Amino acid sequence: MNKRIVILLAATSLLFGNPHLYSAETNAAAVPAANSADHEAVGNALNLLVARIKAKLETGKQDVSDYVDIIKDYDSLLAKHPKVDDDRLNILAAKGKLYLTLDEPVKALEVFQQFKTDFPSTQLNGNTDEFLAALKEEAAGKQIRDALKPGTPFPDFDEKDLQGNAISIAKYKGKVVLLDFWATWCAPCVAELPEIQKAYGKYHDQGFEVVGISLDEDKGALEKFIKQKKMPWSQYFEGKRFDGKLPMKYGINAIPTTYLIDRDGKIIKRVTDPDTLAEEIANAFKKS
Repeated sequence: MNKRIVILLAATSLLFGNPHLYSAETNAAAVPAANSADHEAVGNALNLLVARIKAKLETGKQDVSDYVDIIKDYDSLLAKHPKVDDDRLNILAAKGKLYLTLDEPVKALEVFQQFKTDFPSTQLNGNTDEFLAALKEEAAGKQIRDALKPGTPFPDFDEKDLQGNAISIAKYKGKVVLLDFWATWCAPCVAELPEIQKAYGKYHDQGFEVVGISLDEDKGALEKFIKQKKMPWSQYFEGKRFDGKLPMKYGINAIPTTYLIDRDGKIIKRVTDPDTLAEEIANAFKKS
């Protein structure tokens, strides 16, 4: 199942801009209409909430703690509209969409499960059950990612690389390891490759290793790319994009996702800025 959830709710006709979430169009034909005056008031209230959300997003606020006041306002609107009509549908849809925008699929799942209870005849993304199943997978992945915290051991794997050689975290005990989930079709992954190569060239002799986890589908194209770019480190390939064993195991829902792991197999951090990679590696060697 595709791990990308891009939510596009016809009920709110709003797009907050997160690229990670499933399309969720609603078929609201069977939902009773609300009182026109009250309906307009709810629409105005939702528009104001959306304006506040966009303002926060524009300042880089992406944590759910930054939106407690807005979530309370959604809950207040829901409390005032217990009747199963299109107003309640719009409010639930908007609240669920906010949680998805903030990468909070567990909270979003609670909202959309309530949506299914209140509006059993209204389909999300053409099929509510399929949408909720996808959201459950995303929620499970988020819980896995949240557990991969600095200072905790990175859960090991035992696989083989493209050459048939065994690869695992344990194999590199005593070394600093960069575990890189990437793909040749991923422009940001390709863009950060020079920084990884530079770090590999500088620190490899000191005990730095890179392990690539490719989410490519075409093995031949991957091997050609590796040869052209002169990437000497091990690469794992399964050909299943986000549905491969390792992406599923570690809850990978976006690439590049890169973890720096210390000599004892513990997570140093998730690297989000390739420009700081060399500094992070240098610090890892200083601490070991």
